[in-house]
Amino acid sequence: QIHDLLAFPTKKACIEVWRKAPPPQIDSFFTESSCTLRGQLLFRGICAPMTSFITNTLFPLPLLKTTWTGKRLFYDQDRMLIGLNLFSSNTQKNMQYELRPFWAAIAPSKLDGQDALV
Repeated sequence: QIHDLLAFPTKKACIEVWRKAPPPQIDSFFTESSCTLRGQLLFRGICAPMTSFITNTLFPLPLLKTTWTGKRLFYDQDRMLIGLNLFSSNTQKNMQYELRPFWAAIAPSKLDGQDALV
């Protein structure tokens, strides 16, 4: 749970717990052909304090003035997992954007070799 990670008093403690967490079981999120995962940025995460600037300013189209709110995942016809990043407008109420498509899988991390969402 993200709220559990936000409760840690230091960045080091937050990262230690995050790294020990098991990788997500992707199929368990799906109830239909796609799933939406709501989230928020970890301000004590590995890339902090640059996370917010990179994700909310550089990652979407800069003129949109958005905040990252999660991901939408779905499988294509070949069972490849595809994702889109979700953003909410900071200037237009109820305006949502799906940007920056990506492929995803559970595979060994290049960092430590343990299974991770990559």
